[in-house]
Amino acid sequence: MEILIRNQNEAVLFSFLLGLFVGILYDLFKLLRKLVLPQNSLVSSRQAKDASISFEAKKTVKKPSKILETVTVALFDLSFCALLCPIFCIFTYITLNGRFRWFIFAAAFLGALTYKITLGRAVGRLIDLFSYVLFRFRRFLFDKIKIPLVRLSGKIKKSRNTRRKKRQEKAEKERRKVVFSYGKRE
Repeated sequence: MEILIRNQNEAVLFSFLLGLFVGILYDLFKLLRKLVLPQNSLVSSRQAKDASISFEAKKTVKKPSKILETVTVALFDLSFCALLCPIFCIFTYITLNGRFRWFIFAAAFLGALTYKITLGRAVGRLIDLFSYVLFRFRRFLFDKIKIPLVRLSGKIKKSRNTRRKKRQEKAEKERRKVVFSYGKRE
């Protein structure tokens, strides 16, 4: 039983559209990955333009370790592949009754490549901008939350130290009473 040329052409068109969908899906995974790992890529790209931003870039939080970054990227890529495998199996089953044809994967690859070359670059820049803005907002929010906590911590330490000093002074006075007291007890 042979597959009609018309069905094969439809499968190539749908595979190309599937490739576009795969490109969009990969950008969604990229967005999630950049939300998990803090990104300050816009600061580093603007360092040459503005000295104040480059000074500010040195004050930003330290980058995550290379091992953490590699493990996170590997986990996201493996989950992307695990999601992609059933999508391609179901797609092959629906379009060509489960028969493997090489042109499905070639057309999907061309669709993903077309997305990456055309719309993917702009979406990638938007993802970088969004993750940078979110990173800065998160830093701003944590700094605003941290200021009252640092003040409260300072007050607690100060009160604890004053209580400790009072106890030490009281203990010192008691020691002096014992050392200097002689005679009858009252």
